[in-house]
Amino acid sequence: MIQWHELLVVARSINFSDQEDQLIWQYESKVVYSSSSMYSIINFRGVKKIFLPAVWKLKIPPRVQIFLWLLSQNKIMTRDNLRARGIPKPLECEFCKEVEFVHHLMFDCIIARSLWSDVFKIFHIQVSDYESVACKWLCNKKFLHFNIVTSAMLWGLWNVRNCLVFNRSSWINMKQVWNLVFSYLRNWKVAFQEIGEGESARFITRLLQKLKRPLRLPPC
Repeated sequence: MIQWHELLVVARSINFSDQEDQLIWQYESKVVYSSSSMYSIINFRGVKKIFLPAVWKLKIPPRVQIFLWLLSQNKIMTRDNLRARGIPKPLECEFCKEVEFVHHLMFDCIIARSLWSDVFKIFHIQVSDYESVACKWLCNKKFLHFNIVTSAMLWGLWNVRNCLVFNRSSWINMKQVWNLVFSYLRNWKVAFQEIGEGESARFITRLLQKLKRPLRLPPC
């Protein structure tokens, strides 16, 4: 849930002008309609499918691109997908004990919501589902830093979950996720110079500050 102080931050960041409102076409990097982008939507029979080719242009390691591609196809091995393949596993989420499926784990679980609330504080972009993340892949030049950070967070959340499932690790607090996200961004900074400046750098600094103090989950 968005807090009042977060709304106030957004309100202060809005600058009004005398210019007329303009329509923006979100499926082109130039935010201007083109027949080729419309053809892509029609050809892939729906908006969600056109996100997939954009995965391979993100400034992230190839294995993370593959993970995001699997996530886009709902093919990562969450509890419900394992059941669908005939593998009997408990359905409970490792973090909150509700039924685990892709949307719940990555966006609706209390742990995921806590992660995305911090993204909002830096980027002022509300993340609520897969599409709210993937639609920014199409304009990677404009949303470069947002795409890098959200990729690290999805990858980190998935790997912490896997440690709990396969390595029998114990869940302690949010630092388990933030430590991984911080390490990913720090390592990617060496490979991709774009991370060393702008909003990505500010997010890394914010993470470092969070890791130096005790963390508490917000109320449900």
